Amino acid sequence: MNQHVMPQIAAAVPVDLPARPHLSDLEKLGLVFDQLHTLHLQLQKEHDRLGPAFDASVERARASNSYQNGDRERLLNECGLADIIDKLDELHDAIEVVSAQIRAITPISRADFFVRLKMLSYNCSFSSDFDKPEQDMDWDVFCLHELLRQVEASLGQEARS
Repeated sequence: MNQHVMPQIAAAVPVDLPARPHLSDLEKLGLVFDQLHTLHLQLQKEHDRLGPAFDASVERARASNSYQNGDRERLLNECGLADIIDKLDELHDAIEVVSAQIRAITPISRADFFVRLKMLSYNCSFSSDFDKPEQDMDWDVFCLHELLRQVEASLGQEARS
């Protein structure tokens, strides 16, 4: 595995990579990707929670004709969204570093392809919808989610045999 990836990620986001010498380079990067993706989902939920308060603040300011160019940043700071957006930006940068490393390695095993599929789901902006009930997923999201579940299940069966 390219050893330059860890310092770049560590500068932006703390990652705990367990020592697992039996894993392929792609599987190790997949563990890092999973940790970063989990942080992304947590921050995105917080962003979604705070978003309506920001929207309401903007609407109030516009309704009173007091909304000015610099107000957006001030209102983002007041509702706590500015910090979340900054953290999401740092996290996206860290995920892109890992994603580039993943894309640079040709997958060989099913576990390697599973890592590539998870990265693809994130890069196509599908993975944030995976926590929805299946009946609420868009068809393309559902199809990719189902494929990921099937590959993951086959990996579990492979490990048990």
